[in-house]
Amino acid sequence: LSQIRAGEGKSLEALKLLKSATVDLEVGLNADPANRMARFECARARLEQGIRTRQNGEAAEAKISLEKVASILDPKIIGSDLMNEEKFLLARSKYQRGLLERDGGKIEESLATLIETAKEMGEIVMGSSPRNQDQALNLAETYTEMAEIIATHFGSADAIEAHNQAIPILFELTRLHPEWAEAKYLLARNYGSIASLDRDTGKTSEAQKKKQDAIELINEVLADQKDNPRYQFALAKLRGEYAELLSDAGRTKEAQPIIKQAIASLEQLLGGETEISPLPERRSWQIQLATFCGVQGHAAQMSKATDLAKTSFSKSLSIWEKLATANPNDPIVQQGLSWTKGRLEKRK
Repeated sequence: LSQIRAGEGKSLEALKLLKSATVDLEVGLNADPANRMARFECARARLEQGIRTRQNGEAAEAKISLEKVASILDPKIIGSDLMNEEKFLLARSKYQRGLLERDGGKIEESLATLIETAKEMGEIVMGSSPRNQDQALNLAETYTEMAEIIATHFGSADAIEAHNQAIPILFELTRLHPEWAEAKYLLARNYGSIASLDRDTGKTSEAQKKKQDAIELINEVLADQKDNPRYQFALAKLRGEYAELLSDAGRTKEAQPIIKQAIASLEQLLGGETEISPLPERRSWQIQLATFCGVQGHAAQMSKATDLAKTSFSKSLSIWEKLATANPNDPIVQQGLSWTKGRLEKRK
């Protein structure tokens, strides 16, 4: 029932139901601690609770739930080695701990956790049935998150290596299941991220091609799931980044309607929200909106549309300033704030 409510977008009701189910499962486990199935279901409920509370910005509660997964599946308590299914559930909880560390700005700790997670998942996936494709998808997702963290904070070479671990898995999954939305979504994210890395190394034509491929994949996903906000955000992000590529190549007239569309999509997703969200996902949307307003300002300035340039840079600065107040130690936010201030200063 909790999963149904979550699918309907009723996140608070879904979480309430999940917490109630978790309590009942733990009561049952305490009454029959030797019941291996009850133990697994209890750990699975705790993992799901950790995922949802992390997504809701409740970091402390998420940390407690994810730590309980490890204590429930402790081999010393069970009295025997863990089965592969149990090991993989533990690895998934470790993956979520890595995302929790990332959300909290602990970038090096997050990367170390994700690298360890990928190693553990990889060992299980390589030795499991070829039919166990959900685990393969989880492994590809871990590589994707690793790659994006590396690209943002450390450098391109290692990021590309991580992307190249994810892409063959996702390519095979989409070949076997052409309608698998999540596999297509992750493949599009990888293509889009590699395109950005290509741009940074001067491979403009390759970057444009990969970005177009990524946009095509996300459009295919949205054809069947047009109301999914994660997929909507992915499309807006890819469109804005493609517009930035066009602007860099001097094709500002082509870039302007695309970046305008990306900004409108993000504003629609945020629903007019002007204060900085405590939810990690929505905060990332706000960061992207600030970035694209700056891109729009740059493209407008290159096209001599001075009024639009000033309006766009000012709007970008307003968002960056709010983000900096809420997250003063975030280097991405400080970089965006500094860049936008510089562009506005040059216009005076």
